[in-house]
Amino acid sequence: MSDHNFITFSLVGSLAEDNITSYPRCTRRRLLRFAKEAEVFFRNNAQLLHSCNSKQQLEDWITCWENFLQEAFESCGFGQPSRLKVPWWDGDLETQRKKSRALRARFMRCHHPHE
Repeated sequence: MSDHNFITFSLVGSLAEDNITSYPRCTRRRLLRFAKEAEVFFRNNAQLLHSCNSKQQLEDWITCWENFLQEAFESCGFGQPSRLKVPWWDGDLETQRKKSRALRARFMRCHHPHE
């Protein structure tokens, strides 16, 4: 047997109010900003974590961390694809679309009204 105590977590949430259609867009800039904010959070709250002497103090610290994570998640915004994805659209069609648009733009730049 081990002399370690088990750590238990209670996960509480409301499924009815969650209206998330996709995961947040995590660009490199947003990830770096989150990393900096997390570093500041731990720098400011590390002493509180090390000074926890009771279960209640630890739960309070974890609640503070959960609130930080929730705010970070909400600040990212929810990612929506720029276009709807359809099964028949592929890379070849995308390439053809880009070429057609480039040729049309070139024609419109060179087009003279008297022609």
